Amino acid sequence: MTDAIAQLRYLITDEVPDVRGGLERSTLEVAEGLAARGAAINLLYEQDGTFLARYRSFCTTVTQVPRLSIGPHRSMRGAAALARTMVVAARSAPQVVYINRLWHSGFGAGVASLCRAALVCHLRFPSAVRGLQARIGAPRVDRFIAVSHHLRDEYRAAGLDPERIDVVHNGVDPARYHPSSPGGRSASRARLGIPPDAYVVLFAGRLDPEKGVEVLLQAFPQLLRNCDDAWLVVAGGPNHHPTQDAGRAYEGSLRAMANPQRTRWLPFQADVAPLYHAADVVVLPTVGQEPLGRVVLEAMACGLPIVATSTGGTPEAFAADHRWLMVPPGDIRALTDRLTDLHGWSERRPRLGSELRRHVSEHFSLEQTLDGVEAAVGRALRHASGRRGLPFVRGNPQFARLPGGGDGRF
Repeated sequence: MTDAIAQLRYLITDEVPDVRGGLERSTLEVAEGLAARGAAINLLYEQDGTFLARYRSFCTTVTQVPRLSIGPHRSMRGAAALARTMVVAARSAPQVVYINRLWHSGFGAGVASLCRAALVCHLRFPSAVRGLQARIGAPRVDRFIAVSHHLRDEYRAAGLDPERIDVVHNGVDPARYHPSSPGGRSASRARLGIPPDAYVVLFAGRLDPEKGVEVLLQAFPQLLRNCDDAWLVVAGGPNHHPTQDAGRAYEGSLRAMANPQRTRWLPFQADVAPLYHAADVVVLPTVGQEPLGRVVLEAMACGLPIVATSTGGTPEAFAADHRWLMVPPGDIRALTDRLTDLHGWSERRPRLGSELRRHVSEHFSLEQTLDGVEAAVGRALRHASGRRGLPFVRGNPQFARLPGGGDGRF
């Protein structure tokens, strides 16, 4: 990638830079990686979160704003607040406006027009081309990035121009996510109050209905009958619920289903690596559409098998030789059988852990994701220059070599 791409000024948005899910963690790691390559990162956010300290360690500016979208009621007060946010955003003079939610595209389009910048939207949610802001803003996005082919196809079916969508899979840093040492494994289990020789099953993620935690909790009693040393660790919290009370009630219903003697409940974790170091197997029992769960990649990078449902973009993360790890969504018996089969896997399949880690290192590393993002940004700049005449692109020979060709087609 050219120096022109590496040294761009970015405006990046994240509503709540916190540990609530893979979107926030992936946004942070992409921003951090771009900064390490020479980019100037300016963050706008709405509410405080755990990741702010890390953002401040590499961002040029970190600014809290009242809102990044108008909201469901589209009041005049909300529109005025959004306009003020656009003015604040324009002060950083971004060359690239990089948003992670399609409903921020109205805001992003306004800032991109003010600054004559390129607008890039990273699609990380299931198809959501709805709402006035998305309908107005989406046509003004210069490049979309989808985290899976499945998600790209969803948005194409919803009406987005497929020629403007690049697929860039999520990636993780193998140096951050790595297998545990024997001592680290014992220490991680001791902190959880779990015996060192237990069979530990881990779920780490949102406690929302589409994540299928009920299926895992229903499967666990039979797993415990099959494997009397089984323990379950559930790390996360409710997120996508109508109200906080509804989220707490849902979490309470899950806890009521669990075996209290063999289940450990933890909140969202800023650093999830110690949980992987305590686990034997990870589970992603999603019953909804999973764009591309990064927990799959994190687990594999740590040398752990992950039993995931074959929904959404998840199959794209598995090598052909490892797709036997997937089960149908909502199938309690299949999940139980697969977890039972994996008991003692490290002795019966000693190469499995290294195979999974190598697969991630070769195909889903964070560096590969950053390469893909920068390539998409290059195409966005060429498209925006054609529409807005970006002064820093026209006449610069480095930009003539950007991905997307020299014929003006995108």
